[in-house]
Amino acid sequence: MSRSIDLLLSDIRLSLAEMGEGGGRVSASTYDTAQVIRYGSQFDASSPAFAWLLARQGDDGGWGDPAVPLGRDVPTLAAVLSLNSRGIAPQEQARGLAFLRTHAERWAPPLPEDIPIGVELILPRLLEEAQAAGLDTPVEPYAAVVAMGLRRRALIEKFQPAAGTSAVHSWEAWGTEPDAALLDQADSLGHSPASTAAWIRKATGRTDSADAVSRAQHYLERAAAATGEGIPGVVPTVFPIDRFEKLWAPYALLLTGLLDHPALKPAVDPLLDDIAEALQRRRGMGFSDSFDPDGDDTAAGLAVLLAAGRPADMAFLARFEEGEHFCTWPHEMNVSLSTTTRAVHALALAGRDVKKHRDFLAGRQLPDGRWVADKWHQSWLYTTCHAVAAMLSSDDATHQSAVDAAIAAVLAAQSPEGGWRDTTSELTATETAYALLTLLSCGAERQEQEALQRALRSGYRWLSGHYRPYASDGVACWIGKEAYRPQRVDRSFEAIALAALALRFESESR
Repeated sequence: MSRSIDLLLSDIRLSLAEMGEGGGRVSASTYDTAQVIRYGSQFDASSPAFAWLLARQGDDGGWGDPAVPLGRDVPTLAAVLSLNSRGIAPQEQARGLAFLRTHAERWAPPLPEDIPIGVELILPRLLEEAQAAGLDTPVEPYAAVVAMGLRRRALIEKFQPAAGTSAVHSWEAWGTEPDAALLDQADSLGHSPASTAAWIRKATGRTDSADAVSRAQHYLERAAAATGEGIPGVVPTVFPIDRFEKLWAPYALLLTGLLDHPALKPAVDPLLDDIAEALQRRRGMGFSDSFDPDGDDTAAGLAVLLAAGRPADMAFLARFEEGEHFCTWPHEMNVSLSTTTRAVHALALAGRDVKKHRDFLAGRQLPDGRWVADKWHQSWLYTTCHAVAAMLSSDDATHQSAVDAAIAAVLAAQSPEGGWRDTTSELTATETAYALLTLLSCGAERQEQEALQRALRSGYRWLSGHYRPYASDGVACWIGKEAYRPQRVDRSFEAIALAALALRFESESR
């Protein structure tokens, strides 16, 4: 084995060992930071978090990632309200409001599947608060999302949301009474810094809540540390994600066939033990052990165990099946493509009949071969990668045609330099890794094609030159309340794709 491959495998082993440490590493969120410093009385106009917030206003006056247009209204409204609450930066506030007045028309129906998480609850609440503050905000263009929010509120009212559930993740948008029972084992409200800060604001001063408020404040401090920014009040959009980190790196290894590589076994086996124990104990998996199990993590955990030759109880997936597709959590209002791909992949590995689910996925593929509009991830390269994994083992001609079309789309999207892009104008290591994982997993017969061979070698050269171990920056492709980057997870996909290609080319050269 060459020195470079040994270094890559060593890097992956070290990355696997740190997965979950400190609750995870997640990029900072404009929306959650704006809410935390707005609700927190300890943050005055001179707090560094406000300077951080102002530095992230776009040239067009809005906040949020331009690659996710419908993900910009919420952070922009929250930022304006936060600045307004301290009476600072009036010009920046005016620019933000002007952005909203020109941008709001994008919310005309029909609403797409991949709107940010909880936006149907959060956006109407922010609009109400902006109007109460006397801010000139548009209302009429948001009618469709407001109506969607009313339907979601009606669903919430039908049951009592409990700690660690998806409804509580957006508590800041609908909660009124700061019940201490809503704090989960992480001392958060739904693993959401924004919800937790809103809860603290309402609970502060109540004699029966003093201990709970103190624990929730400590949660916000831990969440801020997870961003690596080192600024009090600058927080991620979700925390902790320790179980998510421990699960997704093995799933990337599964996609490349490296799950059982001897050099990685000492690092992989403890994670497999951990996944098996968590699945059995909770009859499913969530992105932490303090949050409800979901269909996506449950399916990925089962797939990893099956691929490793370990027992896996497929009954854990049953509660997430909704006819021809799978939900992430019950009571969702839009379909998750990626959760369905993962569930189909797991069930196919278990030898189950998934034809109707594959037919559903084939029906969601665009004519150009891509799968897009996933509610959890904004890059079509990610969604397409996992859809191919779900379709690959089918002997149905329609499903194989779908895989061929997807491969053609990935090949066509490669840049002359060798890398891939989707969500930004720049080529990115993360999205290049998704594309290469798709090509690596598409089957031996397809990989013999000359065009695919060229793409793999060109992609390998580009990724080799741009991969940076332990780099904390990178494109934010995942969708929460706004776009975010789970840094260790994305880095693991990059390193694993690079190692798989290096091993492949070394083997071919022998």
